[in-house]
Amino acid sequence: MPALPYSAREKIWNEFNHDLSVSNQPIGAVSKQDLRAAVDSLDDWITNSAPTLDEGIPEPARSALTQHQKTKLFMLIVAERYAEGM
Repeated sequence: MPALPYSAREKIWNEFNHDLSVSNQPIGAVSKQDLRAAVDSLDDWITNSAPTLDEGIPEPARSALTQHQKTKLFMLIVAERYAEGM
C-alpha cells in the first residue's frame, strides 16, 4: 500500500491539532511542524512495515483474510493496547 497523499496527511494533522486544542491536552514543546513530521514519519513507517505485519499473521489466516480484514484486526489490537482514554 502506498503512502497517503499529501491531502490525507494534511487532514490527519489538522484533525489531531483540533483534537488537542479542544481537549486541552498538553503536548509539551512540540510545534505544529513537529506534529506534521510525526504524521509523515508514521505514515512512512506503516508503508514500509506492511509486509512485516502480513508476515506476523499465521496461516491460514494470512491467506484467508483480506487486506481490509487484516487492517481492521490490527487497528482493534492497537486500540485495545494503546488508546485507553481517547
